[in-house]
Amino acid sequence: MSIITISRGSLHASTEVAEMVATELGIPCVSREVVVAAAQAAGINELKITEQLDEKPTRLFARYFKEREIYLWFLRSELYQYASRGGFVYHGHGGHLLLSDISCLLRIQVVAPIDNRVRSIMKSKQYDETAAKKYVNQIDSWRNKWMRHLYDVDWYDPSQFDQIFNIDKINTKDAGRLIIKTSQLACFRENENTKEEIENALLIARTKAALAKSGELFTSLLEITSLAGTLSIAGKTRSAKTRDKIYETVQEALAGAPFERELVIAKDEISWRDEAV
Repeated sequence: MSIITISRGSLHASTEVAEMVATELGIPCVSREVVVAAAQAAGINELKITEQLDEKPTRLFARYFKEREIYLWFLRSELYQYASRGGFVYHGHGGHLLLSDISCLLRIQVVAPIDNRVRSIMKSKQYDETAAKKYVNQIDSWRNKWMRHLYDVDWYDPSQFDQIFNIDKINTKDAGRLIIKTSQLACFRENENTKEEIENALLIARTKAALAKSGELFTSLLEITSLAGTLSIAGKTRSAKTRDKIYETVQEALAGAPFERELVIAKDEISWRDEAV
């Protein structure tokens, strides 16, 4: 089983590579459908979230904090649901970060020289060279700011990836072939811990997604962990009514599966969180 993420340094090239690798390995290739499913589950307009990645961060940045958090937890849940079924290729923003709990994850980035991207923008948007170059530089700057805000990482940090391909030096078919060979290395193949890693991460993502949507992830002090497929929830909440609501939400998210619980009522210690969000 191979689980591979391909980040979009070049949209057209990364899509070609992702589809080729998935076809050759006989596994699903997913992208936008995961985003749409996550947004629908979260009850959020996915364009409001995804289109912001290509726009300048503004004062509205903080306004959508809750929506972004809800969306990201549902996106994690969707991705780990795919992982629980077997191998797949995901190409899109931040996949290598969302699936970081999988130790055998193969993280790929496909990049294109700025001249290639400028020519592509000139053709698609009918810009002159100066305007196209300014546009590409702005997009890169804005995306890096968003990545720092959403994931606390530097978009340009190469240590996030296991392989980076510059399609000015290698074509997409050869890049795909090298990725397939790399995926067959022992460190990127399913191991004895993979199934449990995915199961634990999926339980946490499902639970946090449900609690984020209900609001309790933001207004209670919760510690949510999972070990050997058993979820545990501990921390402090405002009242017995809130505690019971949290337990009910978790029970529903886990489809009735048992979980360990230890919530303490401590209203005075967490009342400030209501004012902060």
